[in-house]
Amino acid sequence: MIAENSTRRSTVALLIPLAVILGSLVLSERLSPTERLLASTIVLFMAFKVAAILKQPSPTNIAYFLWPGIDPRPFQCARQVPVADGPRFGYGLARLIVGILALGFIALFSRDLGSNLSTWLAIAAILFAIHFGFSDMLSGLAQAFGWKVQPLFDSPLRAKSLSDFWSRRWNRPFVEMDRLFFLPALSRFGIRFAVVGVFLISGLLHEFAISFPAGAGWGGPMVYFAIQSCFFLVEKQLRIRGSIWTLPVVLAPLPLLFHGSFRQVCVWPRLESS
Repeated sequence: MIAENSTRRSTVALLIPLAVILGSLVLSERLSPTERLLASTIVLFMAFKVAAILKQPSPTNIAYFLWPGIDPRPFQCARQVPVADGPRFGYGLARLIVGILALGFIALFSRDLGSNLSTWLAIAAILFAIHFGFSDMLSGLAQAFGWKVQPLFDSPLRAKSLSDFWSRRWNRPFVEMDRLFFLPALSRFGIRFAVVGVFLISGLLHEFAISFPAGAGWGGPMVYFAIQSCFFLVEKQLRIRGSIWTLPVVLAPLPLLFHGSFRQVCVWPRLESS
């Protein structure tokens, strides 16, 4: 009976984000690029958080819904002794300010820089401000309030392997999502199948987050993550390590992920109108 209830909860939990994706696709013609972007990021993100609570039912503090992570467990237990992590908060605040100022500077000179260069610089500024700045501020605040959370982005440029980058240092909410929803189902088919499957699921989710708002460019994010899965397996087989290997593999195919359609439809208009 307990196993049946757990299976039923897991099934319902997966149906919630699936319903958000399908509903957004059905309504796509009625939604603007901005509305599609919100549906594919914030709304889907909250759907996964609700699904995570269904999958792991336990009293959860409301702070969980303010935290970008997916794993509810740190918020399902009593708060720990606060960790004074002022430096993380301070460095995060500094990066956030630098990223926002850089974004403003790029917007100011976007017409001189041209759409191609300015959109790439804008994406870099946004990633720097949010992923390296705001996320560290949130991690520092959560730890200061006694929530035992892990950093959302843990010095990704220091990664010495693709395994280190994708499983620990980059975008922990996606890592938690994979471990909670997808790896348990895929691992029964073997580790290689599970690795490829998780990367391809990441590709599908990024198609929804990037290609769907743009209404074009389909296939680029999927190919990007397919490439990552191939090199991930090669790395495991040949035991390759080092940042000289890791960072080029991650960065070189980025034009497939942040393709031209996304940059022209979702990034350039906002720079041009600033």
